[in-house]
Parts: sequence; C-alpha cells; structure tokens
Amino acid sequence: QVVFQIKGAAQTDLWAVNTDGSGLHALTKPKTTLVDSLPSNVAAAYSPDGQYIVFLSNRTDSGEAGDWHLWVMNADGSEQRQLPVAVAIAYTYGDDQVVSWGAE
Repeated sequence: QVVFQIKGAAQTDLWAVNTDGSGLHALTKPKTTLVDSLPSNVAAAYSPDGQYIVFLSNRTDSGEAGDWHLWVMNADGSEQRQLPVAVAIAYTYGDDQVVSWGAE
C-alpha cells in the first residue's frame, strides 16, 4: 500500500491505496465536525517493517485543531495514538516536511 495525504476544504487527512489503484480508503478522519477548527493529519511514513505508520497530527482530545504532535497507528489505520514525545513541532505544510523512522 501507499499512504498519502489529501487536503480537504477544512483539514488534511491520510489515505491509503493498493499499488494497483484498488482499495482506496481513509486512515484518518475528523472525530466530529462540530468544532471551530478541524485537525489535520499529515507527513506519514511507514515503519521499516511496514506494520506501522508514523505521522503528525494537531488533533486534541476534544477533536479540535491544536499543537502538532507525533502519532503512530497500525498500517490499517487502527490503534491511533499520540507518542509520549515532548518536542515542539512547527509544521507548515511544506512539501519537504515529512516524518522519518530514521536510519538503521
């Protein structure tokens, strides 16, 4: 599968598709639309073993947009969770801003 982001009218979300173009599906989506500002999910990268996807999200517990944090999920989009990493992230939607698992 390939993971990529699609910018919607109010937020950006992560999607996946099989390499033959089949199986297009959303990995992330807003928890609610009843907020002042919808959060985005961006800059995804597969883990070296393909089991996980690391990404940036600015979602809060209430479903609104807030500060950017590192998140991880299973490759199928399940078990999304914020990583307990305290680092300031300034994401500006630049084409070169991606998350990396680092070198082995």
